[in-house]
Amino acid sequence: MASCWDALAHYSGLMPGLKYMEIGVGAGDSARVVLHHGDPRELHLFDNWSADWGGRGYGNEKTVAALLSAYTGTHITFVNGDSKQTVPPYPETDFDLIFVDGDHSYEGCNADMHNAWPKLKLKGFMIIDDMNLHPYLRDCVQAFLKKPGVGLVDMVLGKVNGHAVLIKLEA
Repeated sequence: MASCWDALAHYSGLMPGLKYMEIGVGAGDSARVVLHHGDPRELHLFDNWSADWGGRGYGNEKTVAALLSAYTGTHITFVNGDSKQTVPPYPETDFDLIFVDGDHSYEGCNADMHNAWPKLKLKGFMIIDDMNLHPYLRDCVQAFLKKPGVGLVDMVLGKVNGHAVLIKLEA
């Protein structure tokens, strides 16, 4: 798939009643792709709404809620703050799809993947974005793939921002 949005559209369309987590919401464009192409029952959106970790810093809960308000029938939860602090204690689990597009440092992306992975259900998918914009994230993903139960479905590095799609093969 050419872009992370193509991947989001594809995987969200495969799973009716999708339970979705997004780390790094920004202006809400990725969440809108999921809502437009899938039939999610829940969206859990994590962001600190700043440009400190590679984001553009122009989204906020109010503007994203307004953007997504056209889509009814989906429960949307906003979790504000640094994902390194907000994801680990978050009580929700069994996510079908998790999109990691938050802290673009190696350490931040690594923490987001490790913290969100236990919340992903078996055979669920995790998409990591911006691997062309931040090439060291490729190494981060390659290291994560060495964990037991982590499979690689797709890695697109030559187009757009670059992304990887991982699948949880065992708990």
